[in-house]
Amino acid sequence: MDNSKEIITVLKKKIHYKRNDTLFNHLKTYFQLDKINYSGTCDENKFSIWRYSAWGGMFYLVVDGQIKTESDKT
Repeated sequence: MDNSKEIITVLKKKIHYKRNDTLFNHLKTYFQLDKINYSGTCDENKFSIWRYSAWGGMFYLVVDGQIKTESDKT
């Protein structure tokens, strides 16, 4: 299997709440207080994931990324 497809598969399994990166969805994440499950989106080669952190409160980390494949490198 292609490395990029494996990465996308793992990310899709990690995302429990399928949400776009908007202020309203971040507020929902904050008020759910779910420290275990991730929220976000994952497309063909782009992803955006985040989860609530009790340590940071409303200022949690949002990871945006793009998977690029060149020759045999991902």
